[in-house]
Amino acid sequence: MSLSQLLAERESDCTVGLLGDRPLVTIGVIERGEIEVVYDGTVQVMRPETRVEPVSGWERQLSLIQAAVPVVATSRRTEADEFAREFERVRDYAIARHLDGFYNREALNAFLREFGLAEYDPDADTSKD
Repeated sequence: MSLSQLLAERESDCTVGLLGDRPLVTIGVIERGEIEVVYDGTVQVMRPETRVEPVSGWERQLSLIQAAVPVVATSRRTEADEFAREFERVRDYAIARHLDGFYNREALNAFLREFGLAEYDPDADTSKD
């Protein structure tokens, strides 16, 4: 059966299957229709037509899902941290362009506000002088 068929049989996006002899836990379907899973100790994206075998027995399913939870939590924290760092890089770049004279502070702060970033205040933001 395919991953998409396995998910269609369940009431949630979280279910358990075997890929070869190794378990995977589905997390959900992402925008492109691919399926996010925990497999081999990492969060990965797999194609919906990936062939899997369902795991039977609620105790085994529960055990595999419980083992997947910290992997997902760590992955989400890492993604959130990387996203925040990327926004800081965007802010730093925009401030550097302002300091190089590409645009005035009003335009800079309008840009920063648009993306929910802290406005530039040279008196408070001493790292950018």
